[in-house]
Amino acid sequence: VDSSQGCEADVIIISFVRSSSKKGVRHAAGFLADDRRINVALTRARHQLICVGDATGTLGEQGSVTLKNLVSDAKQRGCLS
Repeated sequence: VDSSQGCEADVIIISFVRSSSKKGVRHAAGFLADDRRINVALTRARHQLICVGDATGTLGEQGSVTLKNLVSDAKQRGCLS
């Protein structure tokens, strides 16, 4: 995220998928909890933004208010699959 500050691309794919090799371990959300860094990630696409992640898990539980609002908007538009 930090390295994309000031850069743009036609299509951006953001992965909000979390992984751990330790069973039962949940890590802090990192950049998902920082609205400034989320803003950088979400505003780099010129034409298409694709977000991959668990809307009811990582984004819904550990994400920032901005991400929770993004998930809510996607649900209302019927964009979640």
